[in-house]
Amino acid sequence: MSIRTPTLRELRARRPSNVEILPTAAPRKVQQRHNQQARRAKRDLRESQGQSFPYRHPHLRAEEPYARAMRKHGRSSEMLLSLMILQEFPKEDRRRIIDRLAEMQETVGGLEAYSFARLTDMTIGQSTALRAEMERQQ
Repeated sequence: MSIRTPTLRELRARRPSNVEILPTAAPRKVQQRHNQQARRAKRDLRESQGQSFPYRHPHLRAEEPYARAMRKHGRSSEMLLSLMILQEFPKEDRRRIIDRLAEMQETVGGLEAYSFARLTDMTIGQSTALRAEMERQQ
């Protein structure tokens, strides 16, 4: 059994005495016709595409190479030890080390070292994006 939506006339007739209908209120629902062509064009464009792809935010895509490098290398005892040592440095020294590692990303093992080192100086958003990317790659 479906419940019928009351009409505006019925609502006005049953309104409480302390409710006043404003003179500026629209007597009926306004039809939005000025955007129909844009909506139709957007729908046609979506349907005309050959294939769809799962959209990922740019900040998630930016974390993809680091997540891949970390998964490839794994959590070794050397990496965990170097992380603990790096976390003991003052923030300025830690950032200077991370910047130097960033310059060496193209070398053998550079990307993995940089990926692990930047764990000590990431924002909450970056660490969340990295965690999401690593879970996606599983």
